[in-house]
Amino acid sequence: MIKSLTIFLLLNLTLAMNAQPEDARPIFESVEDAKIAPTNEVYHLQLFEKNLKEIPEAVFEFSNLEILDLSSNEFRKLSARLIELAKLHTLILSGNRYLDFERIIPILVKMPNLKHLVISKAQLRVFPPEIMQLTQLESLDFSSNLLEVLPAEINELVNLENINMSRNRLITIPNKIGTLGSLKTLNLSFNEIEILPLEIGNLGNLETLILLENKLKEIPITVGNIEGLRVLNLNSNQLNTLPETVSKLENLESLEIAVNQLTKLPENLQYLKNLKSINCYANQLNEFPNILVQLKKLEKINLASNKITDIPKEIDSLKQLVLLNLYNNSISEKEKRKIIEILPEKVKVRF
Repeated sequence: MIKSLTIFLLLNLTLAMNAQPEDARPIFESVEDAKIAPTNEVYHLQLFEKNLKEIPEAVFEFSNLEILDLSSNEFRKLSARLIELAKLHTLILSGNRYLDFERIIPILVKMPNLKHLVISKAQLRVFPPEIMQLTQLESLDFSSNLLEVLPAEINELVNLENINMSRNRLITIPNKIGTLGSLKTLNLSFNEIEILPLEIGNLGNLETLILLENKLKEIPITVGNIEGLRVLNLNSNQLNTLPETVSKLENLESLEIAVNQLTKLPENLQYLKNLKSINCYANQLNEFPNILVQLKKLEKINLASNKITDIPKEIDSLKQLVLLNLYNNSISEKEKRKIIEILPEKVKVRF
């Protein structure tokens, strides 16, 4: 009995020691390199810039393949044998300019474990309507293309948790995006968006909203309904005010509002009790926002390139503070010395 138990424990210990976390597995950069390893130990294959027009037949021997990167090749179609890679969950087709989606999508539809699709830098001008058939997708990356319209039918991808549409030419966002109840991350940075739909407030599970480098002049009041939001990036827009409802984002940890036209911050930002970082760089603030000293979890404050002249002594109540950036303000040498004396040595202050 004891001998059997010992063998059982040793067997499980051996299995545990041999198991590798996904991020520790090797990335093979050619079929030749991958063929050196046992075929069932090839999980991540990267065939970047190989001038490929077809997937090498040897790829289909790797039955445990989970991530296949075919970026920057010359694919028009994909082999129907892709469906043999039953464990493939991530397919990267970035930089392939000639993809024929009418021929590709019928294959991808038959891959229920395909969860992450990346087609960036493919010079796409129109969002391929065939993509809407891939209802199994959890992550969709169409960044760095030439898209001007995100179709309303995006709401058919009901399982999406992450959308990256950064670096396109989008001007508006469809109202129906608010029906994507599973969405956790929405990256719309570096576009030309002028207005957001009110329905964006319906994204109850959203944790990260990135709207950096757009043409927004206002943020809808419904943003305050996204109670789980942790990261809100509004840098480099045309905002001169924030909606009072931002104060309802009690789980917010990072607020990025740099390079806008803000002259003050809403007083009720004091309710953002979990805020750890705020970036107000390059706005039009004439004075230090006193509400910040009430946010006791603040670790980083960036107020560089404003018009601030002094800092309240209550700044010393921020016990978690490690960085205070006051560069390029109108602070006198006397005031600078006072600030340095007030704050503990652990706080890095930049003037």
